[in-house]
Amino acid sequence: MGDKLKVAVLYDVWGEEETPESEAAAESGRKRKEKEDREEIFDALTKLGHEPSYYVLDGRPQSLYGLGKCGAGLIFNLTESYAGDDTKEMNVAAYMDLLGVPYTGAGPHAHFLAQDKATAKKMFAFHGIRTPYFATSYRGRTEHAHNVNFPLIVKPQSEDGSIGIDAEAVVNSVKELMERVEYLQNEFDSPALIEEYIEGREIYAAILGSYEHTEVLPLVELDLSKLPEGTPRIASRDVKFEKGSSAYKLTKSQIAEDLDEQTVQKLSETALAAYQAVKLRDYGRIDMRLTPAGDVYVIEANPNPWLPGFRANMSSPWPPKNPGALTRSSSKRLLKWQWSAIGRTTKRLETRIAPIFQVYFLSHSFAGWQSFRSDFCLPASLGTELCLPV
Repeated sequence: MGDKLKVAVLYDVWGEEETPESEAAAESGRKRKEKEDREEIFDALTKLGHEPSYYVLDGRPQSLYGLGKCGAGLIFNLTESYAGDDTKEMNVAAYMDLLGVPYTGAGPHAHFLAQDKATAKKMFAFHGIRTPYFATSYRGRTEHAHNVNFPLIVKPQSEDGSIGIDAEAVVNSVKELMERVEYLQNEFDSPALIEEYIEGREIYAAILGSYEHTEVLPLVELDLSKLPEGTPRIASRDVKFEKGSSAYKLTKSQIAEDLDEQTVQKLSETALAAYQAVKLRDYGRIDMRLTPAGDVYVIEANPNPWLPGFRANMSSPWPPKNPGALTRSSSKRLLKWQWSAIGRTTKRLETRIAPIFQVYFLSHSFAGWQSFRSDFCLPASLGTELCLPV
């Protein structure tokens, strides 16, 4: 299969045990119902003949120092924060850039653009991508303001994972708006992102690839139609994570199979344009709203769509309820994009990339492999015009 790669599966912990859960389960003798994404990736790499290892960033400087000495030829980056601070996710990518170690996923620039939702929306508008009109406010200062119309949804400008989003996030009056802005500033010390609430279907597009080589995966809808009357149809924190809540139990995700071809194309093209506008690479997710009139609005972009911890609450087999869990049941498919990370830092591609591409062959038909290899020849700018052999 060619040269083995030493791959460090990098993830972060904060205030929890550092031992990978698979190891902890083995030590205790208990059975685990579901593997973490890092374990899925570890297993796939092992089956391919590579040499994976876990590496944990625990918020201590020593863990940062050690990363530079771990000896890995590739970092599979699953970090979502540093020392519990989500806003430092981009710093981890920047640190790996300084080390000169290839890693999967977005670079620091993309993390910044996507995490600052107001900046991302400005980028979308610049590229002609429709996104809800919005305003931002912090401690009495308004940094940006469209002429927005009620109803509005008010959320933290830089948090992710639906933090700060609940049924009270949708407001219908100036009084409710002022109260919600004050709540966010006091609770999260964050600027408030105030945007027009778009009534419609919640559609997610997971995307694999980089630059001119990208693939939009089947569109997923988070079905919010069964929420009680009067409850805003939004992907709130309880809808996504609180298993005991009625909102969690009443919502399902499924492949959006009832969309006509033209609508699917419109959604996919919009998602891809947003992905490229904020310079995502390797993998990511674009969240959109589809109105009854067929208009598509981009809500946000997710560079590392919180891979750990999502539950599979699907009425369709793939992907999980939150399509951010790209590797939960498709880690092998995701691994085919490792060539991008390696290609960014080395010209010795032939023997290193071909074995990783075989992961696609393991889970797809021969016809699918033929189609894939014809579409994915590495560009000459990477030092070769390699096309994978059949």
